[in-house]
Parts: sequence; C-alpha cells; structure tokens
Amino acid sequence: PHRNEKYFTDPEKFIPERFINDGSDGKNIFKKAFYPWGGGLHICPARNIGLAIVKMLLILLYRNYEVKLVNATNLP
Repeated sequence: PHRNEKYFTDPEKFIPERFINDGSDGKNIFKKAFYPWGGGLHICPARNIGLAIVKMLLILLYRNYEVKLVNATNLP
C-alpha cells in the first residue's frame, strides 16, 4: 500500500515531506499505509529475531566507541 495512489500522491517519487503532512487533502494518510511487520494472521514470524539482531548490532557498535554527553555551554 505504500506505493498506492489511493494513499499517496505520486507514490513512485521520493518525497519525504509526505510523511509529515497532516492528511488534510485526504491523501498521505501514513497511519494506514505502512505496516513493516505485517499484521493479524500474516504478521512476520521472524520479527522478534529481526529486532533482536538490530539491537545486538547497535550494542556491538556502541561497544567500540566512547560515548560522552556534551555540555551545552561549550557548543560553538
């Protein structure tokens, strides 16, 4: 449905602003047009594995870096 003209004007074009539209024109209603993991009987059975893999990847990436909070008064 994310490439359906019923939901989006020019669905094949890359227009990121469409996702911040309030939908007052009757289109660009993002709420009902995108279900990344599916839903109901057709929900992705591997969604929990996929989310766990993404979390593990982020953990592994952060382990290799030193993350510090920035003091707002020292910003240029």
